[in-house]
Amino acid sequence: MKVCVLIPALKPCDRLLRLLAGLMEREPTLRVILVNDGSPPDCQGIFDQAASLPQIEVLSHPRNQGKGAALRTGIQRFLETALPSEILVTADADGQHLPEDILAVAAAAEKRPTSLVMGVRSFGEGVPWRSQFGNNLTRLVFQLFTHIDLQDTQTGLRAIPRSLMPRLMEVRAKRYSFELEMLLIASREKTALFQTPIQTVYLDGNCDSHFNPILDSLRIYWVFVRYLMPFD
Repeated sequence: MKVCVLIPALKPCDRLLRLLAGLMEREPTLRVILVNDGSPPDCQGIFDQAASLPQIEVLSHPRNQGKGAALRTGIQRFLETALPSEILVTADADGQHLPEDILAVAAAAEKRPTSLVMGVRSFGEGVPWRSQFGNNLTRLVFQLFTHIDLQDTQTGLRAIPRSLMPRLMEVRAKRYSFELEMLLIASREKTALFQTPIQTVYLDGNCDSHFNPILDSLRIYWVFVRYLMPFD
């Protein structure tokens, strides 16, 4: 199994380096596309350490453009460089996705190359209230629009099938709403959505999250409004 992990990163800390070390330890042939989405200069040392490893390629945005833009940059690079059977898995830089879960999602995708494989969390005790509320509401609205029940619509741990990538490159959303657009496009394109459980990790109450509860939520729910309109 040949795996490429795409990680968008904004103001990362040492957790990113520990994640990368854990991935390399478990899967030495794995490669990583790491996108620096306009992080400040004091984060450059972390990206330099990552880039010193031959399996890791660091791409940089000169200014912050948003998670969706960073994912598109990484997907474009994957399409330019990937081997025919290589699997692309997206993961977050904040330590919420464990190396073993990232590789488990890749293994599930190897068996389902035409499916969008999602590593889904359980939202129970210990999960911050804003995360529980946001995910449950988005889950209900998504089910209303698509008749598909997803346990975790906001997970950033996904294996993206190659058939879906050209359509994703056309998405204009630059921030967190990009990931919801991905799900809606997959639904319209009749791409199977496969859910596999992962461990639920929230470090320090999810304080490293760059999600803005008001602005990003508004962007996300505007996606549902546009979903009712035909694609251009």
